[in-house]
Amino acid sequence: MPPRQPATLRYARFCREAEAGDDLRPPNQCAELGSRICRGHLAKERFLLQVQRRLWRGDVDGACAYLEAYRPQARNTEKREEVRAYLRARREFLPNYRQRYTTRQYIGSGHTEKLNDLLVARRQKGAGRHWSQETSDALAALRTLLLNGGWDRYWQQRQVLPLLAS
Repeated sequence: MPPRQPATLRYARFCREAEAGDDLRPPNQCAELGSRICRGHLAKERFLLQVQRRLWRGDVDGACAYLEAYRPQARNTEKREEVRAYLRARREFLPNYRQRYTTRQYIGSGHTEKLNDLLVARRQKGAGRHWSQETSDALAALRTLLLNGGWDRYWQQRQVLPLLAS
């Protein structure tokens, strides 16, 4: 059995909206999806555990095979197929969480979310503020330049900092 993971990690990859881009469903909606596929609370727990174990190991094909084998028991085959199609379409983007966890690599989006909060969100949020994609991207670029210490270099020499340290 894999080590106990935070709820967001356990559910994130399994319960994404197939149609709505990369917005993650919160855990309670995940449980609802399991409820739509499974017949009863105990069946839902067993189902989610089996799928999560496979995805934790990065075994997307195994999770899809389990979903296919679950077809006769499924209460809602359309939802079951929606999850299976989602996993198959994103196979190459779903990492082996166990391996990343044991090598102490990041497996969540917390750092990215915090970076966005520091770079852009605080400046852009507020009453009456409206931003287009273009001006939002420009603001993020300028803020990144400032935080990385390249502000003077850019405005005096029209050079940006190199992406990698030499």
